[in-house]
Formats: sequence, structure tokens, C-alpha cells
Amino acid sequence: DPDLEIVFGTVKKNIHDIKIDSSEISGFRESASSLINKGIALADISADELPEIVFSTFDAKINVWNAAGDTLPGFPKTLTSKIATAPVVSKIDNQVSIIFTTADNRLLIYNLDGTLRYEYATEASISNIPALANIYGDAQPEVFFSSSDGLVHGLTLSGDTLDHYPLVLESAAQSEIVFADVNNDNEEELIVGTQN
Repeated sequence: DPDLEIVFGTVKKNIHDIKIDSSEISGFRESASSLINKGIALADISADELPEIVFSTFDAKINVWNAAGDTLPGFPKTLTSKIATAPVVSKIDNQVSIIFTTADNRLLIYNLDGTLRYEYATEASISNIPALANIYGDAQPEVFFSSSDGLVHGLTLSGDTLDHYPLVLESAAQSEIVFADVNNDNEEELIVGTQN
């Protein structure tokens, strides 16, 4: 139907799908393998015109469910470290990128079939959700995230480091990274808040 729903997870291991009239979607699988303490991403990554649900659980699993609550092939993925931030999902043409960061200072990019495309390690912790922005005006967005040592990292979705990255901040970032054309030059600027 054309009405939007609210989808969220809880520390009681449940995912809720709530209609605009506050009623729950019937027949939806609610229970995950462990508590859900990070955010959820919704995106139609299987091209069935319904959004998939991408989330992590406290037992270090990456999950992708379809709209019926069934797990997509290749998932869940069990990691060696807990997830640090909510997921980010990109779909450009037929390329799906499922992006997570971990508590052991890694950014992971997964394909739709659950295979790991790229792993990028940092020297310090990652606490802010990665941002996507197409700064080169080509067909693919780039990935940007900060680490607690005051660096802003920039990668392609293939895992290549962007020219001039990482950027060095005066102090560690205290906010998510956002992009906006603040000076009307038709190019987006990177905006992030720091400790100082």
C-alpha cells in the first residue's frame, strides 16, 4: 500500500513494523538472534519493489531480511567483533553495497550475496555512521567516515582510498559527517563537528 511504516529494533531482540495507525504488521517475523542496539537501514536491494531490512545484533551478526521477515541468501554473517554503528546501504544500478563498521576499528563493505568486497582498517575507533556522497559527479558515491584519532577517511565503494584522504582534523569528530553545497558553487562541502 502507499502508506509508510516505522521499522525499529529493540534490546528485547524484536523488530517492529508499525503502521501509521500504530497497529503492527501481521505475520512479520519479530525475533532476532540477539538484542538490536544499533539502527536499521531500509532499502530495496533485491529489486522486488519492497524494502529489505538491514541490521546488526549484539552477537556480532549482520542480518538482511526481506519484507516478509525471511533472511536473504548469504546472511546472517557472523563477525569476530561487535558492530560499532548502524548500517549504510547503497544501490547504484545492479551494485549493492552494505556498509558496517566494527568495534575493532574496521569498515566492511558487503555484496548482496553476503560476500565481503572490502575491509578497511583504521588505527583508532569508529563511532560515527559512515556517509555517502558523490563528490566526483560520476556514477558511484564515495564513503566517508571519521575515526577517534581526528582523521576523516574517504573511500570508493571498491575500497580504494581517495586522493587527499585521510583528512586531518584539529580534534576528534563529535558528529556524523554530512554534505551540503553551503557556498552555492554547485559542489558539496564536507561538514563535521569536532571536540574543539
